[in-house]
Amino acid sequence: MEILHRVAAITLEEINIGTPGAPRALSIAKDLPPAEKATMIDLLYEYKYVFAWSHEVMKGLDSKFYEHQINLAMDAKPV
Repeated sequence: MEILHRVAAITLEEINIGTPGAPRALSIAKDLPPAEKATMIDLLYEYKYVFAWSHEVMKGLDSKFYEHQINLAMDAKPV
């Protein structure tokens, strides 16, 4: 017997935990209860330093983990 799971679509809301001049956008569930939403936003503000906003800030990260190459045949044509 196959069991199918239905996953409710989650609507996201973008919040800025940076500044207007240097935005740091994150997404949270739009339908959170107001108290839970406020707690989540406060938590994200408090720990915003743990997010890497670009690979340049992750010291010692080998470029093979964020760069890739797609090898194509010389005679390949776009489809």
